[in-house]
Amino acid sequence: MPKKVSKKEVVEVIEKPKRGRKKRVPVATEAPVEESTPAPVPKKKRVKKTPVVVVEEVKEEVKPVKKSKTKAPKDATKPKEKAKRPPTAWMIHVKAYRKENPDMAYKDVLKNAKGSYVR
Repeated sequence: MPKKVSKKEVVEVIEKPKRGRKKRVPVATEAPVEESTPAPVPKKKRVKKTPVVVVEEVKEEVKPVKKSKTKAPKDATKPKEKAKRPPTAWMIHVKAYRKENPDMAYKDVLKNAKGSYVR
């Protein structure tokens, strides 16, 4: 199915590709258009350049040594210990309940202590 794109060119859409843009191919007209060929461009001749060798005296420069920032020894800086939080009222109650019932499993202690806990 030809589509008219402009007054000068009629374009025909060939198969719809699976992805991407549609490919458009110009339809051949009755009078073939002659393609003009450009005039041949003369190739430039490559000239091998001989490398120029310059001998210079090499001077060794002494760079000053930078002083590195030294960190304090690891022994001097110990990580700060976090302050330990006091136990909650619930945990104090659970410990007291467990002392009363030492043969009971901790799982059961938590379930039974729930009934006697008062906030």
